[in-house]
Amino acid sequence: MKRPELMLVALVLLLMSACASGPQQQPSVKLPSPLTVSADAPGSALYLRGDAKGPLPGMGPSVEIEFWIRADGWLRGEFRYELPDGRAAHDVLVWTPDVALLFDRVRGGLDPLGESPGVLEAQGAEFRVEHLVWLGLGRWLAAADASWHWTQSQWRGEWAGLAMRTLDADRNERPGATELVWRDEDGKFLRLTARVVSEVSTPWGPIPTELSVDGDPLEARTVVRWDVQAIENMDDTSFDPLAEPPREPGR
Repeated sequence: MKRPELMLVALVLLLMSACASGPQQQPSVKLPSPLTVSADAPGSALYLRGDAKGPLPGMGPSVEIEFWIRADGWLRGEFRYELPDGRAAHDVLVWTPDVALLFDRVRGGLDPLGESPGVLEAQGAEFRVEHLVWLGLGRWLAAADASWHWTQSQWRGEWAGLAMRTLDADRNERPGATELVWRDEDGKFLRLTARVVSEVSTPWGPIPTELSVDGDPLEARTVVRWDVQAIENMDDTSFDPLAEPPREPGR
């Protein structure tokens, strides 16, 4: 069975004090449209394809990645890499509000990543798909009712036990970086930060095409590069780990 901590590192491919008391003292406000994606946004899903390079425990120095992300909070991820003994590995992640599962396409086997519906448990926290979308894309899915505040020139929020904030951004602009912060079992603050190197326009607004990611769960900085496409039609069967999801816009 694969350790959820390794999958958290993989998910970073697609973040200390942001959870201090300051934001809770401010009135909750609505995030501006450049940061929020509604379920009925034009282009129901995004398709990301590229690679990640860095010291990734259990996955080696380079991983080919693909993500399909639907605006209602359904995600599929595929990871192809080489094991230390030279064998090829191909893992498929299916993550929705109801499930978080990892399937081994080469050797078989389906592993749940958490005990609660739609939760990935790792590093002392319970991550949901909305946290990954925030970290990797700088977008918040509108269906998740988080509490947000603008304070000290940052958007700060808290949802499902994790704190979030923007870095290097004006109030109404796409941030230059996003961050997740949480406490582990020992009460220590941990963080993951994703900084935007380049981006492209999409129906969801500007989306990163290159990220520089670092944080406590990582051994060193990881660089993620991917191409971004909007997909109009993506039904639920695309999230079957044995199915072949669409790889072309409109397909």
